[in-house]
Amino acid sequence: PIPTLAPQVATATPLTLLPVPTSTPSTGANLVAGIVVLDPAQPVCAQTFTVGFDVANLGTQPTSGGGAVALVDLYGGDGSLQGETLGGFDVIPAGQTIRINMQLTISTWYNETHRLRLTIDAGNQIPETTDSDNVQTVEYVLAKGNCS
Repeated sequence: PIPTLAPQVATATPLTLLPVPTSTPSTGANLVAGIVVLDPAQPVCAQTFTVGFDVANLGTQPTSGGGAVALVDLYGGDGSLQGETLGGFDVIPAGQTIRINMQLTISTWYNETHRLRLTIDAGNQIPETTDSDNVQTVEYVLAKGNCS
């Protein structure tokens, strides 16, 4: 007699899938908008003035590179753009504050309120722990000077 063989049944072994790591940039840098100083303290119509702006890195690591600060002057009456410029900075070490000086000349809406808005890294080129503290706004009244 010929022996009968029992059918072989294949058993599937489940595969364990490991989570795929995501490439989230880790950084300990955190740029923070600080004080704004105008020189002269009250800008004058059609005369160049300096806007000094303190930028601090309150994080635990230096910034990954240098960056820029966008400065815009907006008329207080309707928010329309009256002038703009950029200021640049190099790598900021952790725990350090730097002053960025930018020049601006405004020749419109004298004896009226203007609003300066300064934004650190507006294009989000520098990885940070948070971007929510990157904007500072100050108001001033533009003196008439020799404007008519």
